[in-house]
Formats: sequence, C-alpha cells, structure tokens
Amino acid sequence: MGGAIIVFLAFVLFEILISPLVVVDATSDPLEIASEKVFTITAQGPIVGLPTYLSRIVHWLVSYRVEGTSLQWLDFDKKSKNTVKVRSIGNGKLQLQDVYVPFDCAACKGVMHATKTFPLFAVLAVFISVVVLVPVTWVVAAMSENGFGHVLVTAFYCFLPTAVAAAVLHLPVACLVGWFYRRTPFSAALNEYHKHIQCKPHLGRDATHPRNQGLMALTLQDLGKHFERFILERNMHFVVANIVRPLTCNKRESFVTLWGGQQVDYFVSHSWGTSFSHFVRSIRSHAMSKGGQTWTDATYWICSFANNQWDIEAELGTDPMDSAFARALTGGIKGVVMVLDQQVQPLTRVWCLFEFFFSSRENLELDFGTDAGVIGDDGCTSFDIALEVGRKIKSLQVVNCETSSEKDKQDIFDYIVSELGSLERMDEQIRSLMGNMLKKNLSNVGHATETLLLELGQI
Repeated sequence: MGGAIIVFLAFVLFEILISPLVVVDATSDPLEIASEKVFTITAQGPIVGLPTYLSRIVHWLVSYRVEGTSLQWLDFDKKSKNTVKVRSIGNGKLQLQDVYVPFDCAACKGVMHATKTFPLFAVLAVFISVVVLVPVTWVVAAMSENGFGHVLVTAFYCFLPTAVAAAVLHLPVACLVGWFYRRTPFSAALNEYHKHIQCKPHLGRDATHPRNQGLMALTLQDLGKHFERFILERNMHFVVANIVRPLTCNKRESFVTLWGGQQVDYFVSHSWGTSFSHFVRSIRSHAMSKGGQTWTDATYWICSFANNQWDIEAELGTDPMDSAFARALTGGIKGVVMVLDQQVQPLTRVWCLFEFFFSSRENLELDFGTDAGVIGDDGCTSFDIALEVGRKIKSLQVVNCETSSEKDKQDIFDYIVSELGSLERMDEQIRSLMGNMLKKNLSNVGHATETLLLELGQI
C-alpha cells in the first residue's frame, strides 16, 4: 500500500513538472549587443509556482513545443519538429535559449507543451528509488525478516497497477491542468469585448463591396482603449494576430463584418509596423479635423479590419487593380489619409505607394495624418514631426520600397511605370505634395506663434 502511494505521489509530481504552460505574454526585447534580441515569455501553470532553482532544473531537462502564438518562427511545425529550450528568470517568466528572433514580435496567446521528457522521468525515477524506495525496502525487509530481493519484488507488484493507472490518467490529467489554467487576463478581455459587439449589418446587394466595409472612428477608439494594457506600443501585426483573428475565427469573416460594415468616408493608408496607439491617435486627429464634434461617426476603410484575414488571397485579387484596396479607392469615398510616424514607414511599403499613386490618379484629397494632427491642417501647429517627416522624404526612393510579396512589388512597379514612365516621377510627386503640406504647416506654426506673442503683449 505504501508503495502504491509513493508511485501515485511520483505521478502527481511528474504531471506538475510536465503540465502545459499557458502563454500570458511573450515579447522580444533588444539586447545591448546590436541586432540581437531576447524573447521572454510570461506563462501560467503549476510549474511556474515552483522555486526558481527547481524550475531551472526541470527546464534544463525538458524541451517545449510551442503552439498557437501565431508566430511562425516559434510555433511547432510538424516538418521541422522545432522545439525550444527555456530557462526560468523569475516567477512565471521564461527566456528562450539559443533561438534566433528574426524581428520585433509579441503574442498574448498560445500553449507550451513539454516534450522530450524521458530525461526528467529518469532523474525522477532514480531520485525516488534512492531517497524513498531503497530505504523503505531495507526497513521492511529488516522488520519482516524477509530478504531484500523478496520485499523489492513484492513492492514492484504493488507499483505495477498504480503505474499502469498513472499512464492511463496521463492524458486526462494533462487536459484538466490545461483547462484549469487556460483563462488568462487577455482571454478574459477578448471574451468581454466579444460580448459588447453589436452587429448592425449593412443592407443592400453590395453590402460586401469594400466601399461598404467602413469602421467607425468610435469603434476603433474603443478597441484601442479596451486592449490598451496589452497592446502597449505594439503594432498592427500584434493586433491582427492576437485580437482580430481570435475574434473572427468562428465565422472566419472580417472584423468589420462583426460590427456590420458602413459606407466608407476615408481610405486609410498605413504600415502595419507603426505603433497601434499612434495609429489610433492619428485617426482620431484626422476624424476631429474633418468632423469636429461628430468625429466619432466618421468611417474608415482599414485593410486589417476590412479585409477577411482568413482569406487574404481573395482580398488581394489576381492583380493590384482587382484588389479590395483598389475597389475601395474607386468606391466614391471622400478622401485618403496616410498615417505617418517619424520613420515614415508607409512610404517605404509598396502597397502604401500603390494607394498613394491611386489616390493621386483618382484626384482624391490626400491627408498626411499624425498623432499631433493632420500636416498642413489649420489645427496642426506642431512643426517637429512635420520637419522629421520632411527629412525622411528628402532621401526616400520608391525603388527601395518593400513588400512581403515580390510578385505584388513587381506588379505595382510595372503599373506605375506604365502610367508615369518611371519610378523617379513618383519620387517627384511625393516630394512635391509633401512640400506643399510643409509650407501650409509652416504658415500655421507662424500664425500660432504670432498669436501667442500678441497675447503675451510682445507685439
């Protein structure tokens, strides 16, 4: 009986040590050494409650199969069978070992499953044998006046049924542990947001047309506020992978469809690499510039929310002119806003370049939006960001723009050359438009400065 209890306790301990870890937050951080990054994971599960020195021993003995983070370089692939090694750096915090982090990335979901656990099992078996089994067998043999071997064989037959039961219970116990720890603060925020969604479907035969896939500025503002503590300064890549896709996974539709698309007022050109908080503030500034007190009602076509992220190929079409981008731009919208940060990321991306060119061809009003206001607008009197944008554009060359698809890049470049004659003509258009914006901005700054000096009695 005592032997069975020992085996049962050993089984419980082993399950705790190899139980699934639920990812609460994972992010890359730059090292002091240039171009290198570390990847830190905050997780929850039974093992994270162990003292650091014990968890380090366990992590040294096992590897992990990571699933569900939406980070392709990290998630387990059946072909490559990539597993990772981690080390404990604090309560619930793990750091990936010997892994190349290709770019800045983050996730708030996923599960880590222990794999290659035989070394841990062997160490645990030896430890229990040396510390518990052998001493107990000697004591029982001495008290019963039976031979050590006889008692050991008897103990083995007691262990055997319990060991079989432990093997059978392994999967249900692992599932139970995973279920118990599955709820994280982020998953709770997702469920809460999903309950607040009120779909107001667009009526009409062309409801699915991109021109009717507009998202209200108020909805965007509320989204950013609801997930603010998780998004921090992360970009649209994080938002799509961790918020948009999980919210739309059941019906595999676009985020806009969840709320019910509306007729688009403005098309948004932006880079997914821009901070999402900067993006939200920029759209708010633009909406207030155009709508004043009714800015919350302004609707925007934003690719990450309007496009079905489960069927991107259909949204892109066979060529740029068939894409949802082009169809939205030609759908009778009021204008285009290009969200700029100090790195001017949109004008280094090929699809944003296509949107810039198309808006010019369609004679659409193009605004450069920042979190400080719309450059050149009467309400924007901040000159520093406009000056920084101007400096970046001075050395910008269209030919150096990038995209994730080489075919898309070549198709768009070919189209621009067929219309303008060369990519250099596009460079001239961008600099000319930005020059006009900077002149307006300079005039606004001068007027604001003069007004302030007048109020101070200096004029």
